[in-house]
Amino acid sequence: MKRSSITIGMLTLACLLVLPGMAGAWCTAMGGYPSFEAQARAEARQRRAALAASTRQAALEERKQQKDRVVADQTGLKKAGYYRGEVNGRPGSALRTAVSEFRKANGFTAGTTLDEKGREILLGGTAVPKAAAKSCDAPQDELKNDQKALADLGFFKGAVDGCPSRMTSAAIRRFNEKHGFASNGDSLDGKARAVLLAAQVKALAK
Repeated sequence: MKRSSITIGMLTLACLLVLPGMAGAWCTAMGGYPSFEAQARAEARQRRAALAASTRQAALEERKQQKDRVVADQTGLKKAGYYRGEVNGRPGSALRTAVSEFRKANGFTAGTTLDEKGREILLGGTAVPKAAAKSCDAPQDELKNDQKALADLGFFKGAVDGCPSRMTSAAIRRFNEKHGFASNGDSLDGKARAVLLAAQVKALAK
C-alpha cells in the first residue's frame, strides 16, 4: 500500500511538472490529475447552484416583506375602522374596499392601493377614522370653489366636493407658500382667495 501511494504521488508530480501536451491526456487517464474541463464543469455547477440559492432566498425575502406590508396595512385600516376582514397578510377585495374608503376619507384621489404618503398617515396614527370620515353633512360652496381653483392650477388632485380634507389643506399651504401668503398656513384669507381666483381665470383663458 505504501509503495502504491508513492507511485501515485510520483505520477501526479510528473504529470504536473514534466508531461505537458498529449502526455497530459495519458496522465488524466491514469488518474494522475483531473481534467481541467471536468474541474471547470464542476465549478460552473457550483456557481449555478449558488446563484439559484441566492435567487430563491431573495424571492423568499421579497414575499415576506410584501406580506409584512399587507399585515401592517390591514392592522392600520382595522384600527381606523375601515377594514373588517382577517389580518392574514393576504390582499383581497375586503382590503381593496377598505383602502378605497380610507383614501376618499383622507383626501386622496380614488384608488385601491396605498402609496408611501397614505401608508405614512395610516401607520402614523394621524388618519381620519371611519367613524368621523363620513361625507360632510354640509359641503361648503366657498371651499368647493377653492378646491376647483386649486385643481385648475395644479395644486389639488382630490375630490372637489366642498368638504375639508388633508389634501385640501396641503394644497392651500402650497398655494400660500408660492404666492407669499405662507403665514396663512392652510387657510385662505380674502386677499389670497382673490389672487387664487384671478390665477384660475388666467389659467383657463390660455
